[in-house]
Amino acid sequence: MNLHEVHEAWKRLETVACVTPLLQSKFNPHIYLKTENLQITGSFKIRAAYNQIIQLGQKERDQGIVTSSSGNFAQAVAYASRLQGISAKIVMMKNSNPLKIEATRKWGGEVVFCENHFDARTQTVEQIQKEEGRSTVYPYDHQAAVYGNATIGLEILEQLDTLENLVVPISPYV
Repeated sequence: MNLHEVHEAWKRLETVACVTPLLQSKFNPHIYLKTENLQITGSFKIRAAYNQIIQLGQKERDQGIVTSSSGNFAQAVAYASRLQGISAKIVMMKNSNPLKIEATRKWGGEVVFCENHFDARTQTVEQIQKEEGRSTVYPYDHQAAVYGNATIGLEILEQLDTLENLVVPISPYV
């Protein structure tokens, strides 16, 4: 992890991602919750999406982007792309949550459906990328995504004087 890159990502995000509060647990005064659900798109995913999209070159912007998501990253990519004036196609499974599909469209993303398995998402993204020359934006497996998400850690360290442990839930699908 390159701390300089995390600070650079934080600068890129300062006008897009809000600093979310830490809330002290009612059950244990030593536990705090980072309220990333207060981001404009409802999750921390805006950090990974915007940090990748803002760094695209002009050719990549002109060709548009493609990604896949079950919903939260889809919304973040759609919103970040709208801010940058970039066309975004987001591959979602047919059984995706209808509210997340609608929110993705509301932010300006073009939803492309695929069959209800992860391999179909990957294959559909690859097909769109090859046919249309779009750049792929990655939900988690890209340095810019990691640095964008790591800005949460910087905020926590600024908000809390002492930190002994940090627990981060992750998807079992990673």
